[in-house]
Amino acid sequence: MPTPDGPADGCSWDPTEYVVWKKLPNNWTTLHLKVSATSLHTALRLGVVAGTDDRQLRADQIQTILQDCIPLAGGNHNPIDLSETLQYYGLDKDGVIAFAGLVTGSTDYGVKRFQFELPGSALSNITVTSKLSDIANTIQDKAVHS
Repeated sequence: MPTPDGPADGCSWDPTEYVVWKKLPNNWTTLHLKVSATSLHTALRLGVVAGTDDRQLRADQIQTILQDCIPLAGGNHNPIDLSETLQYYGLDKDGVIAFAGLVTGSTDYGVKRFQFELPGSALSNITVTSKLSDIANTIQDKAVHS
């Protein structure tokens, strides 16, 4: 993160403890975090990773799926940037179809390797101009633990 713009005043928070960013670029991708509280004992016993729910794919798992499936579908190996489109990675219309098939159906590279299922139609509306952030959100929202 860049240097904050100042203390978080005017929002009922203690400005000595919180800061605010007011001038961030419009193209910055945000990450929705789902925070839950539990004891360390419970988290370790249940195998919960960083407090996430095992019924939902984690951001790092989705990143891995994108990183593996894009090149396998004919795209390049550029580092994953969620603000980019599939076209940026060199995928054409056929590559997008192959990519969607890998994400939904591959037991080695798609959601299935993490014991999740994704309906075949979940990615049916993606195109070469689809942003990876939108695809990642769709995978996150529609993948079901199997």
